[in-house]
Amino acid sequence: MAMKSGILFLTCLLLSTSLFAQQERRVWAEGKLTWDEFPERSGQERASQVEFYLGSEQQKERYSDTTIVRMLAIGSINLRESWVDPSQRTEQLLRYHQVQLDLLEIHRRFFQRSLDKAFTYQEAAARHADHWRAFQEEAGRCASATDYGRNLDSLEAWEARTLLLLAVATPPPGKIVFEERSFRYGMNAGTGFGMAVGSLSQSISPGVIVLGLGFEVGHKRSVAYLHGAIGASRVRQDFFLNGNWTAGEGSNTTLIDLTYGYRIMDRFRWELTPFTGIGVAELTTINRGQPDESLRAVDYNLVFGLNADYRLRTHFKLGPRQLGSPQKDELNLRLRLYGTWTSYAAGYEGFVLNVAVGVGIKGRMVEVK
Repeated sequence: MAMKSGILFLTCLLLSTSLFAQQERRVWAEGKLTWDEFPERSGQERASQVEFYLGSEQQKERYSDTTIVRMLAIGSINLRESWVDPSQRTEQLLRYHQVQLDLLEIHRRFFQRSLDKAFTYQEAAARHADHWRAFQEEAGRCASATDYGRNLDSLEAWEARTLLLLAVATPPPGKIVFEERSFRYGMNAGTGFGMAVGSLSQSISPGVIVLGLGFEVGHKRSVAYLHGAIGASRVRQDFFLNGNWTAGEGSNTTLIDLTYGYRIMDRFRWELTPFTGIGVAELTTINRGQPDESLRAVDYNLVFGLNADYRLRTHFKLGPRQLGSPQKDELNLRLRLYGTWTSYAAGYEGFVLNVAVGVGIKGRMVEVK
């Protein structure tokens, strides 16, 4: 049933957006109503008819380095379906319709807040029905109390009431006011170079990090990293380590590490997170004696380093979706400085220092205020 209501909401949204595009829309933000905006129809039983619309459409808003994708609540008069008898174009009747439009704007603002906080399309559909029903009920009470605008004293009371409600129901801010949730996640990819310091440097030349790929999950300031890197270098001199390594041959290094980091700075678009943990390194080259099998050396080691992230853009996803809550995503440039103490065997050990640059995406759920 919930899935059906979600599909129904999407279908209605697409249909309403198509129909809405065919309307001559008149929204509250355009100012006070005038009779010049309404088509005229003579000889009608009623003095006027105003068709109201409350719905939503997707919109992108950009503020500096921040992009907000949200469902925008729309409240308007469909002028194509609205009309007035030219003999009934009085100022008092126009004031009555302005009060109705004010009421619609109030409920549109509340509907916008509901859309920003909605987790699913099913919830958005339910909130739309609630706000549309609330508007219709309040517009009905206004019509009854003012006798469709003919009771001036009651009309003036409703005008004062709507002005007060408009002041209280302020529009949602353009810049999103939110509270970040504790859990965060991300991934990154990059390239760079590495070099050994110590006896290992006499056997293996500095190399290129062909590809580094990492994943991370965090809670508050703590972050757990899973990172892997593949590098390429050359054998500097002949030596024996589980076989004969030949000078000039290409060698490959693979490092996989699991580390813990603690964010020490998060300001001016910069995040600094030192980390440490454990890793496994594998060094391989061609086995001249047995071409079908590579020579390899493996070491389990200590990994330590620093991630410096510079935020390029921020992307907010608000409103309903199939899963999840309002979300904040960041596109970052990452400088990763890290090293390992590697000891493949006695005489083949030392610090391996690496520098990598790449891009990453971080995400976290947020609660819109």
